[in-house]
Amino acid sequence: MTLETWGYPTEAAFLRVLHGGNVSAALALAGDLAVYGSCHFVQNQLFLLGRKGFHTLIIRNWKERMEHLDVLYNNVWETYVMDPFSKAILLESLEAYILNDKLRDLPVPISQEYITHFEKTKRFQALEASLTHLDITSLDIHQVMNSSNRHGLYDALLYVYNKGMMDFLTPFEELMEKLMSSMDSFESKDAAPKVVELGNKLLVYVSCCLAGRAYPYGDIEESFVNDVKCRVYSVLTALHTKGAPDDEAFYPYLRTLLTFDTQGLLNVLAIAFEEKEFQGEMGSCRKQRLIDILLKIMVKGSDPYDASQGLDVSRDLLDRVLEVLTERPEEGVAYAKEERQQALYEMIRLGNTWVSYFDKDKLVERCELAGFYRI
Repeated sequence: MTLETWGYPTEAAFLRVLHGGNVSAALALAGDLAVYGSCHFVQNQLFLLGRKGFHTLIIRNWKERMEHLDVLYNNVWETYVMDPFSKAILLESLEAYILNDKLRDLPVPISQEYITHFEKTKRFQALEASLTHLDITSLDIHQVMNSSNRHGLYDALLYVYNKGMMDFLTPFEELMEKLMSSMDSFESKDAAPKVVELGNKLLVYVSCCLAGRAYPYGDIEESFVNDVKCRVYSVLTALHTKGAPDDEAFYPYLRTLLTFDTQGLLNVLAIAFEEKEFQGEMGSCRKQRLIDILLKIMVKGSDPYDASQGLDVSRDLLDRVLEVLTERPEEGVAYAKEERQQALYEMIRLGNTWVSYFDKDKLVERCELAGFYRI
């Protein structure tokens, strides 16, 4: 395969152009001594075409040879940084090693250039992933915070707050404020994807914190686990936000997440309830408080929850519950018919207005098929 096959003219081709006419005598003379330098980058190899030779430079996996990291950070970097194209190649070659955790420590000046380059090339997803794999001491915190806020790099923002400042509440409160202010435009075609992304990340973040896990991966330091769980639980169930306006609805954080993704939030809480902090007498009190708050949010009006009040439950949800309770279980599944009938009976008996939500004909039909003759 020739270099011309790759799209790179050889020196001979370059000279043919110069001597082919329509060029000045000076340029023709210069052509005899000119060097046509071409380069091509494939994975970790850089191919260079010079006047008298063809050169291949291989970017080694320096992480495997720790004694040579100083060469990468000094000699190699100082050489490559003088040429923008070469610098870009070197910076992009670091990505794979960073994401594989083979290169977690970078000098701050190099990480600054890395962030700037990925911002300029608009590779925000790759940048966000890289930032969460670098040691916090390798980062310019101010630069990362600005970049994260500017481009919506929520994982990086949470990572810096959690790892760099051991602050698990401030980023949650800030991002919840952003989610709450965005909920009004949730139906907007342009706004929805970013809102959904933020809401989903916050649900995962809450789940991680309540389970004592670091976000987006790893574990929280053992000495901080209990404190993080308690603090996140407290802020999640806060009656109001800091500096709340007079007209703010109660329990804004839980209310927002419940509105954003009801099933998602309930799944998060169900997982959290398995933790030791929700076991025993004190744990039962925490669970009961959460359930009471959720019921209060679902009740129409702003008065404290009372068990005699009806719940604001959608018809679709009740229809789905009806289908689940009246469907025949798979063979071998221990799901007693009488227990299902009793559950549906209690819903109808205690729900008061819920009965009017059901399609009467469908209710009768489903009960007959399931053999719920008592209902």
